[in-house]
Amino acid sequence: MAEDMAGKTFYLIRHGESMGNIGMDTGVNPPLSPRGVAQAKTTAAWLAERLDADTALLSSPFERCVATAAEIAVEAEIKMELVPAIHELFLEEWFPWGKTKFPTLKEIAERRSDVVVQNSDDTRWWPDKHEDWVDVDVRMGMFRNILLGGAYPAPTIVCVGHWASVQSLAKAMVHSLEMPFVENASVTKIIYRDGEFELDLLNFVPENTEEN
Repeated sequence: MAEDMAGKTFYLIRHGESMGNIGMDTGVNPPLSPRGVAQAKTTAAWLAERLDADTALLSSPFERCVATAAEIAVEAEIKMELVPAIHELFLEEWFPWGKTKFPTLKEIAERRSDVVVQNSDDTRWWPDKHEDWVDVDVRMGMFRNILLGGAYPAPTIVCVGHWASVQSLAKAMVHSLEMPFVENASVTKIIYRDGEFELDLLNFVPENTEEN
């Protein structure tokens, strides 16, 4: 339960710039752009100094997140777990039925066996209906409760997701948070202590900003 979460640290990371972000890939699962790879490496190096072997690294199964989390895994010498709950906002205009196909969690894990812990053979991990922002808020509120329930007992938890899932999870933790945009490869750090979530860093981008 929540009382077992004292002293937890959460790092919420948006994936690096994708080829979709710059209009170079209109598919449903675009990879990182060259700049996105560089961003992921910079953020990973910054994070690695703050993580240890007990860190839980959780990633959305989308390629841009897996690639970003892989850089963190390599730098910190840990492995990641694929967590569908922090997937992209499933808008109808982005994911038309009949044209949306993703690799299974097992396939992703096998392709990245160096950094991914395989914990599911699910053939379908994405939603069976389209979402709006309210749906994402409900999904991420439920995921916050899963984190509070102790499903991941590590003292530090890194979640690599998308603009929508990072923003919604952060606001589910810190209700007063104003977060209209989430930068690529940015770090939002939230600490849980004494039954409360406290914001420590917001949208910090190691690529171009020095930590105060």
